[in-house]
Amino acid sequence: SSAASVRSDLVELARQLGVDMGDNPTQDQAVRRCLDYLQSAEAGDRLVVFDNVEDFDDLTGVVPRGVGLRVVATSRRRDVSSTWKEVKVDVFPRPDSIAFVQSITGSQDSGAASALAERLGDLPLALAQAAETARIERWALAEYLDQLDAYASDRVIRRIPGGSYAGDVSTVLWMAVELAIDRLDEEERVVPRRQVGALAVLAESGVPSRWIAPQVRKVQADGNAEKANENTGADGSSEDADAPNAAAENARRALTALLNASVVQQSADGGVTMLHRLQAQVIRENWNPEEWTEAFDAAADLLDRVDIGSLRREDVDGRRREARDLIDQLRAIAAQGYSRPLFECERVVAGLPHVLFHARDLGLPNEALALRGAVGVVEEVLGADHPGALASCHGLAGAYESAGRLGEAIPLFEGVLADSVRVLGEDHPHTFTSRNNLAYAYRAAGRLGEAITLYEQVLADQVQVLGPDHPDTLTSRNNLAGAYQASGRLGEAIPLYEKVLADRRRVLGEDHPHTLTSRNNLAGAYESAGRLGE
Repeated sequence: SSAASVRSDLVELARQLGVDMGDNPTQDQAVRRCLDYLQSAEAGDRLVVFDNVEDFDDLTGVVPRGVGLRVVATSRRRDVSSTWKEVKVDVFPRPDSIAFVQSITGSQDSGAASALAERLGDLPLALAQAAETARIERWALAEYLDQLDAYASDRVIRRIPGGSYAGDVSTVLWMAVELAIDRLDEEERVVPRRQVGALAVLAESGVPSRWIAPQVRKVQADGNAEKANENTGADGSSEDADAPNAAAENARRALTALLNASVVQQSADGGVTMLHRLQAQVIRENWNPEEWTEAFDAAADLLDRVDIGSLRREDVDGRRREARDLIDQLRAIAAQGYSRPLFECERVVAGLPHVLFHARDLGLPNEALALRGAVGVVEEVLGADHPGALASCHGLAGAYESAGRLGEAIPLFEGVLADSVRVLGEDHPHTFTSRNNLAYAYRAAGRLGEAITLYEQVLADQVQVLGPDHPDTLTSRNNLAGAYQASGRLGEAIPLYEKVLADRRRVLGEDHPHTLTSRNNLAGAYESAGRLGE
C-alpha cells in the first residue's frame, strides 16, 4: 500500500529466498538482488502479488521479471498504467444484487432490494451486511431503508477516503457493527467492542481465532494456573477460579454474535478471524479519541496474553505456531501506519524481545529477522536509549547470530553493549548479558582473543556485583572455560570447568540442566586433553 512497504517486503522476500545479505547491503541493493534472483532463477510457475496498491508509481522499477513468473497487482484505482493488463473485478450486476439480498432476507420485494443495491453501488460486502442486519432485526427491506435514513440523520458517518464508494456504504458498515453489539445485553457489549477494536488495528490479514476467543487451559498438576490463565480484576485483585471459564465463554459468545452478523469473517478452517479491510477502515475513520485509545488497549491486551513460555516445553509445534503468529502481528503493526502507536505501549514493546528469544530457541531465526522493521519503529517511537529498544536490538542481534549472519550480528551487539553501558551503567545485569553475548559472537566468528577478554571482564564484574554463586556468574565462568578450550588453553579451561561443576552441584543440585551441561562440558575438555579415562 506504499512505496516503503513494497521495497521492505521485497527485501524480506530476498532474505526468505536465501539471497546473500552478508555484506549488509543498502535497501536499494537488496531490492536489486531480489529482482536479479527472480529473473535468473530456473523457469517455473511463480506468482508475485502486490496487494492494495494505492499508487502505481510506487511499483516503478521494482516489478519482478522472470521465465514463468507472473505479477498481479490489486487496486481500487481506475488510472492503471498502460504497461499493465487490466482485469476488472466489478461489483454485482443489478439482477445479481437483487437476488443476493433476497436470498439472505427471504424478501420478495424486488423494488426495495433494487433500491438498496442502488444506494450501495452493488458492492457485495455492503449488500451482505445490510441484508444480514435486516434479517436479524426482522426488518422488511423497505423498513431497513427507513432505518438507514434515520441512522444517517442521527450521526455523522465519515465516508471512506477516495470517493470510489457510494455514500451509504460507510453508514451500512458502521451500522452493522453497532447493531450487532447493541443486540447483546448491556453488560456483555464490552467484549465484542474490544474484539472489533483489536481486529481493526492488528494485522489486516487477521488474528488467530484462539487469541480472540481462547479455550481455557487446564490447571497444571501442581495446582498453579499457567500464566495465560491469570486474570486480574479492574482493581488489580485476583479473580476467582471460575473467571477464566467465564471470560472465555463471554469471548466465544461475543465472537459468535459478530460472525452471525457478517461483521467479522473467518478463514475456511476457522483458525483466523478478520475484519474486511474496508470495514476496518470505516471503523477507524469514525472512532473518536476515546475509541482509538480503547482499541489500542484491546490490541495490546491481546498481544500481551501471548506467552510462548507458558506452553509445555515438549509442545514444540504449539510454541512455534505461537511464535510465528506473534511475529506476523508485530511485523504487520509496524508496517501499518495507523497501528504504529501500539509501540508506545510498554506491553507491546515487551513482546519483541520475548518472541525474538523464543524464535531463536525454537530454531526460527530467519522468521525472527522479519521483525527488523518493528525494532526500527520502537527506536523511532521510544528512542534508541529506551530499555525496550535496547532489549529489542539485543534480541535482533541474537537472531542474526543464530541465522549464522555474524557480520550483521556483531555490529549490533557492539552497539547495544555501548548503549547499555552509557544508559544502564557498567554493572547493570542487562549490560552483563550484552557483554556476554558479544563475547559469544566473537568466539563464533573465530575472534577468540576478543572473546576471552570480554568473558574475563564480565566474570570479574559479576563476581563483584552478583557474587560468585549467582547463576549468571556461573554461566559466565562456564563460557570463559569454553573460550579457553576453543583457543587450546586446556590447562586453564579444565580447572574452570571443574569449579563450575562443583559450584553448580552445590547451588543448583545434581539434576539441574545447567549442572548436567557442566558435567558434559568437563568431559569434553578431559577428552580434548587426552584424559580418556576421566
